[in-house]
Amino acid sequence: MHSLRKIRAFFIFIVLVPSVFIIVYQFLSLAEHKNLIEDTYREQLKTILYSVNQNTRNIIESWIALYRRSVTIAGRQSAEEVQKAIDDFLTIDSEIVAVIRFDRNLDYFEFNRKEATHIDRDFIFQQLKNENIKASLRKLAQLHEKQFLTFEPVYVAGDSAHESLIFILFTREMPKGAPDYAGFILPANAVIENMLAPEMRRVAGSDFVLTCFQSEDSRPVYSTDDQLSNVFDLTNKLWIMPGFQLGIRLEIAELPGLLREQFQRTVWFLAFLSSILVVAAFLIYRTIRKEIYLAQLKSDFISNVSHELKTPLALIRMFAETLELGRLQDEKQKQEYYEIIGHETERLSHKVNNILNFSRMEAEKKTYSFQRIDLNEIITKLIHNYAYHIENNGFKLEKDIAPAPLIMHGDSDALIEAFINVVDNAMKYSKEEKFLRISTSQREKHIIVTIEDHGIGIHKEHQKRIFEKFYRVSGALIHETKGSGLGLSLVQHIIDAHKGFIEVKSEPAKGTIFRFIFPVAD
Repeated sequence: MHSLRKIRAFFIFIVLVPSVFIIVYQFLSLAEHKNLIEDTYREQLKTILYSVNQNTRNIIESWIALYRRSVTIAGRQSAEEVQKAIDDFLTIDSEIVAVIRFDRNLDYFEFNRKEATHIDRDFIFQQLKNENIKASLRKLAQLHEKQFLTFEPVYVAGDSAHESLIFILFTREMPKGAPDYAGFILPANAVIENMLAPEMRRVAGSDFVLTCFQSEDSRPVYSTDDQLSNVFDLTNKLWIMPGFQLGIRLEIAELPGLLREQFQRTVWFLAFLSSILVVAAFLIYRTIRKEIYLAQLKSDFISNVSHELKTPLALIRMFAETLELGRLQDEKQKQEYYEIIGHETERLSHKVNNILNFSRMEAEKKTYSFQRIDLNEIITKLIHNYAYHIENNGFKLEKDIAPAPLIMHGDSDALIEAFINVVDNAMKYSKEEKFLRISTSQREKHIIVTIEDHGIGIHKEHQKRIFEKFYRVSGALIHETKGSGLGLSLVQHIIDAHKGFIEVKSEPAKGTIFRFIFPVAD
């Protein structure tokens, strides 16, 4: 047991602990790599979305710069030159369909539009009173005070009479006091088709899918893919169109999904590897434990066999010396001693045969001489040869031999050896009620031999293991009684060779019934 504990400790500290450490380290490294890849991927997506937004901002800022430069230069001359500069500005190739100029309180409002553009001046003027636009103008005023020039986009949803528009609002100039404002009017659909779509297609390439959708209901309005899906890996607000967002995902699949699948596959692989490692360690440990157990059993076997051989040898020697010294004058007593020597010699031969047969069985060299035999004759011979030993140990023997011959194919010597082993066990483990019953019978196409005792019995959990080599049931009486642990394993081998099977019925303290069932010879 001490060696077994050392082996167990070896496996725990030398094999299992390092293995678990490696697996945990790999698992944590995998999780770290997964997070790193996801972070890198998200940064790439952010960069792509930023690129689309920045492109539209650059375009609009270039328009504002051109407008300011043109109007500022014209304003140094006259109001007519300013008007001409605005008209010239509207001729540039852009999505701007109208330019507006107004003051903070809308006391002053000018509206210029491109030819062939049907935008209602009054509709635009009314929209400037919208709270969203007022909030944007206040923000621009605050930035203007800090001498920071920028613009504010405002999305105006259309109705049945008006299309959806985008107001690009900015301060006109930087005098002291409240600034005046200017703005560009752009059709929302033109912004999407002519400004956003080309840039979205360019940055998406063949690897990504970019989609513009409404924030309120996630309804897609444009996508670089034919399928207008609203499933994305990342989204961001669209700067030029408040109330709209840009969504992006991989063309082939979502990377987070791929990473999750890869992560799960690797986790399962590590779990599988861990299981194999644990199972392998367990099997190795169990094999070593079994070998230690078998070594202990073999040691006990040698000790028990030595004891079993010593007993009949001591009796033979004692009676032989008595006869040799001529101390007995009574012929009847001499004959009794001769019979005892003969019976003990036969017992000794039986035990030696058991060991030799076990050795042949282990080496798979055990052979049988099959022929047609009458099982009744085998049992009768066994009872006759073993009767003295049975009665001398104080057993009551009952026999019930079938009246008709029981013909089967078998090896007489091997069968006698098997039955003697069972009878010998019955005698060993019957200490109080010494009873033995041997019977034969036939049931349809089967021959049955039954050996019954009223001994200590066998617990149910041990009944399937009693035929294992060296196995002995635990218990005080078992350990007091010497035995090799080979008898029943030899019995099982012999019965299997005869194509028979064994039934065991036993209850503790009530005895055991062994039933041997063989096929009838054709």
